[in-house]
Amino acid sequence: MVWRPTRIILNFMVVIFAIILIGLTSSRIHFTHQQPIGFFEPITADILATSIIAFLWSLAVLLLLAGRVGGSLASFFIENIMYFLIWVLYLVANAIYSHKFAHIGHCRRFAEQCRVITAILAFAWINWAIYTFLIVISLAHMATAGAGVFDPMYSEKGEIAPETRERPVAA
Repeated sequence: MVWRPTRIILNFMVVIFAIILIGLTSSRIHFTHQQPIGFFEPITADILATSIIAFLWSLAVLLLLAGRVGGSLASFFIENIMYFLIWVLYLVANAIYSHKFAHIGHCRRFAEQCRVITAILAFAWINWAIYTFLIVISLAHMATAGAGVFDPMYSEKGEIAPETRERPVAA
């Protein structure tokens, strides 16, 4: 089917964008700590932590999908729970960060930091959108494969064990 390669590509994109976000947020945190007044933006650290979690989970999903291994960790249930948790983390952090820097267009004094903030916003929202697609595609894969919630995330239509398929109703 087309679902497994699509999920692999989207998870690979998350890995790349999460690495970029880790670098951008680390740069922003380093900048804020170097200021004489020593201010700190906890929401930047939140996006950093979410990006690290997203990186690790998407890397694990790539290994599980490509290797077709994983036992109960590789179930659709665990996959979708993790996708949803990361989706919520990105949504909340992005909303707060977007609100905090709503008027970033007026930023001229620290032009480099304005570009960093804009890039953080862009890549964080992109990752959130990819996780939205991953949730939908994972559920669609599960439905088209006829898999149960606790079946492996790499299941295909012909691979589902007979006891997990729907049984015909006796007439």
